[in-house]
Amino acid sequence: MDNIILKLFFVFLLLLTSHVYSKDLHYAGFFLMSHQDVKKELPLSYEGLYLNNDRYQKFSKYLQDNIIKLKNPHFEISQELGKIKKGDALAFGVAITGENITSVKDGENFEITFFLRFNILVFDFKDRVLLHRQPFDFAQPYNISNKPSKKDIIDKYDSLFDESSSEKYSFFGILKENISSIPENFQPLRIGINKVEIDPDIKLPKDLTSNIFAIQSAQRFESKISENIGVPLIPYSIGSIKDRKLGLLSKFSDQADFFLKMPEPDITFNLTIKPFRSAEKKVDEFRLRKSIVAKAKIELVEPYTNESYFNGNIHSIRTYKLNVDNESDFAGENLWEMYIRLQNYLFYSFSKQLNTPDDKLKEISKDIDASMLNKLLSEIKQ
Repeated sequence: MDNIILKLFFVFLLLLTSHVYSKDLHYAGFFLMSHQDVKKELPLSYEGLYLNNDRYQKFSKYLQDNIIKLKNPHFEISQELGKIKKGDALAFGVAITGENITSVKDGENFEITFFLRFNILVFDFKDRVLLHRQPFDFAQPYNISNKPSKKDIIDKYDSLFDESSSEKYSFFGILKENISSIPENFQPLRIGINKVEIDPDIKLPKDLTSNIFAIQSAQRFESKISENIGVPLIPYSIGSIKDRKLGLLSKFSDQADFFLKMPEPDITFNLTIKPFRSAEKKVDEFRLRKSIVAKAKIELVEPYTNESYFNGNIHSIRTYKLNVDNESDFAGENLWEMYIRLQNYLFYSFSKQLNTPDDKLKEISKDIDASMLNKLLSEIKQ
């Protein structure tokens, strides 16, 4: 009899503990996250999703129907925002924070590639304070026979998130993995990017401003640091960090826009994006080699005194073997797209070396050694 009572007591204690410590994580919706002007920062997503209510409703319903099915080991996923209370105000949204949508000639056809950067943003719904961010990328290519118009590209948003590929690489599969890995105890957001300087010698495409390119470059850097170091950064936006109190979240058409307060950083990166370079060398009358180079300077500083903890230059080079007849495929918009991919790879390589330096460090820097990276890692992980 005593054993039965003891077993019942442990079952009751287990149920009680489960009830006391279970937490709700409330789904707040789908956002476009901008820093200054969403129409300029996410022009195609703004037009393709925000301004098209049918597409918005379709994707919003897709998220609502599927997110409630997802599991997290630390939280119960809830959609009951109306019942949220002080002290139980943990919410999250799924936000598009960056876009790079390109059209590149591929032989006789054209390839449209959607590269969208998302963030899962966890915040206090009552106080509107950002607590945690989890970036992830989603890419989807399409092949078409003719050079696509702007309408052709925007119309692809209709099928962008269709589950046609394996679950691992589908949007749902990526979303599932990221929501399940939201941690129980958030590491405080204490690191940000203070400034991004774009070298004036960089020749930007006509529809890209220096400020928008700075935001895009910062997001690529933030994403790779988070992915390979496991340290999320406070979202970058234009302006002095001393004045940067708010980050704008543009809610979709069912609610008004609202702001999230950003934490104050303890330490910050400064990035300088240096001019991209390209050169080619003729091998013979039929073949040539084309090399492109991406460069950047990275600093880690105390944001108010500007005391420096790290300062180094990084670069990445990639060489292509071409037929003379295909030389035009590596020019203009196509060449800019290669620069952007190389910049993304450069930040990826730096973050991998920061986590585990090896002999490949020499391939991306002449003035950074392993001891400098170890010191940098200890500064940002403390």
